[in-house]
Amino acid sequence: MGIEVLSQPCQPGQTLQFTFQNALQNWVVGLGYFSLSYATGSNHWVETLSISLQTNLPAPAAASNVLEVIVQAQLMDHSGHTVDATASRIWVVCVAVTGSSDSNTVLANVTGVTPRQPQEVQLPGAQAGSYTVLTTCLSGLDLSYDTTDHMFQGATGGCGINPQASGEGLLNATANIWDSSGNQAVTASIDAGVLATVDNPSPFMVQQVNAYNGANVPALTFPSAVERAVAMIQSFNVQYASGDHGVAVITVGCPNLSSSGSTVNLGAVATTTDDDGNDSNDGLSYVNLLVVAVPQSSSTAGRP
Repeated sequence: MGIEVLSQPCQPGQTLQFTFQNALQNWVVGLGYFSLSYATGSNHWVETLSISLQTNLPAPAAASNVLEVIVQAQLMDHSGHTVDATASRIWVVCVAVTGSSDSNTVLANVTGVTPRQPQEVQLPGAQAGSYTVLTTCLSGLDLSYDTTDHMFQGATGGCGINPQASGEGLLNATANIWDSSGNQAVTASIDAGVLATVDNPSPFMVQQVNAYNGANVPALTFPSAVERAVAMIQSFNVQYASGDHGVAVITVGCPNLSSSGSTVNLGAVATTTDDDGNDSNDGLSYVNLLVVAVPQSSSTAGRP
């Protein structure tokens, strides 16, 4: 059993192929970064803001070391203006158990979690307090007014998990889009990734980072040397302090990451801007990141 981590960029509508060193056992995909834009030089109201990741094994599951991820995204108003795929970019991250299976580790994706309707996921182990890692990442979102559009004041999305005595985890969601007149999303859901293990020590290391837009992120130090690290969005909030604006581009996540020894350095961004140069408020706009690192001693750490 080994842990491999990979990440790749793409444009909305593309299909990614992640090739691992060993056969896939289970996996979780998440969003590392997204920048969704209308056509350059324009800004519009918003009806829908959405991203989805659909996975597929192109070869028989027992032998496959390749995972396909179909990436869809939309930024749309009610007048026919849609996301400009050529000006938009999404980084997709995959964390996988490969080689032999590990019943003590669960990596899984759960779709359609709403603020009003949490969802359950089966966790490893029988005791709620025995997890060496229990955390989540954001793997998609669907924020929409459904039948109309409005100007933009803010958008938020995120997920968390609470262990239950039954051995399951209860996934909860934060999801909304709104303007300054009180209009809020009619459809509001997120897709979540779950990373859980009772292995001790854990086969992968994790740290969480909270970063406001424009702020420097201090270097992270892990307990052992890092073979490879990736960052995934856990939650975000992008917001103007007051008033409404059109949207030219919305950007959230980790745009750069590097590791040396046991240290990981990364950047973080959570911002939106209109075509008049008005940016969202840095004091209200933030992103929470989950950094997953594979110890250097693991020979199965994936490389791009």
